[in-house]
Amino acid sequence: MPAPPVCDPAGRMWAGTMAYDVSPGAGALHRWNTEDGSVTCVLDGLTIPNGPVFTPDGMTGDSDGCIWSAIWGGSQIRRYSPEGQLLQSVDVPALQPTAVCLTGQHLIVSTAAYGPADPGPWDGAVLRASCTATAPVTPGAEQRA
Repeated sequence: MPAPPVCDPAGRMWAGTMAYDVSPGAGALHRWNTEDGSVTCVLDGLTIPNGPVFTPDGMTGDSDGCIWSAIWGGSQIRRYSPEGQLLQSVDVPALQPTAVCLTGQHLIVSTAAYGPADPGPWDGAVLRASCTATAPVTPGAEQRA
């Protein structure tokens, strides 16, 4: 099962793989070089390879320097100041929010159906909510402008 991919400032895509049953050591971290099309296994022996590259799994930053974090098992997205103060909590109708994305006008949240004994209709979905979030931070954007 692939773990969420991310792109680095050099334009390479990084993605993890893992076993559906989360077998210890069955996962790996791969890098796809967009210039020559090569794929390299950078690290193997992982269990859940989410987020070890550039951004912690389930988090994103905004242009105010704040961190938005999906709270696994907590049915919430939380926004923290650069000093670590909780500024905002957004309730989501799913037990396991997994990742968060800011578009400037919306908060996009992915959720997992994995974990709950009786998943609800919003577990395993992608949700969108209006918010007054500042613009997302795009690593390397100043280099591409």
